[in-house]
Amino acid sequence: MPDFWADSPLCSLPDERLCALAKSDDAMAAAMLVARFTPLVQVCAKRYASYGGPEAEDLIQDGLIGLLHAIRRFDADKGASFSSFAYTCVDRSLITSVKRSLGRKKIPAANVASLDGPQWRCVRDCAPSPQILLEEKESARKLQLQLKSNLSALEYEVLVTYLSGRSYAQTAAQLGISPKTVDNALQRVRSKLR
Repeated sequence: MPDFWADSPLCSLPDERLCALAKSDDAMAAAMLVARFTPLVQVCAKRYASYGGPEAEDLIQDGLIGLLHAIRRFDADKGASFSSFAYTCVDRSLITSVKRSLGRKKIPAANVASLDGPQWRCVRDCAPSPQILLEEKESARKLQLQLKSNLSALEYEVLVTYLSGRSYAQTAAQLGISPKTVDNALQRVRSKLR
């Protein structure tokens, strides 16, 4: 922070108090906050400059806009510190700037990672869509209701315990029954589910 702030009574105030003063149109308090958080903005901007988006100076400006947004919107009653809120606002402003810039640019082919490699195949081919996940969840819920209505309480408990990966003996021990009772219950379940 510049030396000329050292004599200011604002220098000893916490960020949250400075923010409250800045919101009530105290230009010196706002300037003090900007001076305190400019190094944070510069560090964040330097991190995003490597993505091939805007120039570092442009990113610093966008980060400062995010900082000013944080000063205007900070609410101490929400429980977060001003520094956390300011970091979030600066970071989001920089991300938006980079996304906007990359959306307008043609990215060189050398900088693009291929999603055709074997390491991405499972992600691409196996990752279900949100709709499929919702349908599977609904299907599992219906199956659970159907099982509960068609099986006795013992049969249902034995089935759930056994399907969780336990052996007959482990299932019997967990439920406090004999392994033969587990076997009989699973046989009845199989016949009921056919």
